[in-house]
Amino acid sequence: MWSAEANLSNPSLVTNIHQSYADEGADIITTNSFRSTAWTYEKSGLDSINAKERADKSLAAAVDCAQMARGEFKIAGSITTIDDCYQPERYPGDSIAYDHYGHLVDKLLELGIDLFLIETMGNLDEIKVVLDILFNKEAEIFLSLILKDSKTLLDGNCLFDVIKIIRSRKVNTLLNNCNSLDTKFEELQTIQDEWGRSWGIYPNLGITNYDNLYLRRVSQIKFEQKMRSIIAKKPDIIGLCCGSNINDFKILKKLVEEYYETED
Repeated sequence: MWSAEANLSNPSLVTNIHQSYADEGADIITTNSFRSTAWTYEKSGLDSINAKERADKSLAAAVDCAQMARGEFKIAGSITTIDDCYQPERYPGDSIAYDHYGHLVDKLLELGIDLFLIETMGNLDEIKVVLDILFNKEAEIFLSLILKDSKTLLDGNCLFDVIKIIRSRKVNTLLNNCNSLDTKFEELQTIQDEWGRSWGIYPNLGITNYDNLYLRRVSQIKFEQKMRSIIAKKPDIIGLCCGSNINDFKILKKLVEEYYETED
């Protein structure tokens, strides 16, 4: 919940972080709304009424912090799993999900985001609910999956089948995020082959998957090697997830520019 509270306790810091990425040429910045939800605040001990009120304030502040940054970029409204991203079995069910996501989607639209980033999604039932809610909304949709391995979603569903289901929904760009940079990323070929539309990736820089040890980063050499190999697959969207900072983004931008200069 610390990230959600930062929107309220230190909004200038959140805006300054957005601004630093905008200044370095980011095309998309993501609202700090990953945990700005009533579900998260209730888990902290607040009753349902106060949790919803506090979450809505954090959500509004998250969008405001992004909108305060200056530059040419789109603002992606971040929405993630109801419970723990790394534990898809903790999905609380469709009934709760329709209320939860319906509220977040409507609020973010009211607040004026440019696109939805539904990220770190590892439960197929949860994904279906979000996409059902978004189906008739006038908004661009980025859906980002977290995977168990190159062939399966984190909940164990076959990636091939997941993509087939997603193809029948309204999704503009399919991504993979928060898998450790210390993996082979063989799933990217599956996404390219089976999705056949705009796609992308933003890995975390940790040495392990599905825990909070991503601050134990891969080496600088491996970071650059891995990102070069990903860039060579020509994703439409590329970025970085947990464990990264503005200096890593600067390096990533340089690697992208170098690759396409060579291509030209």
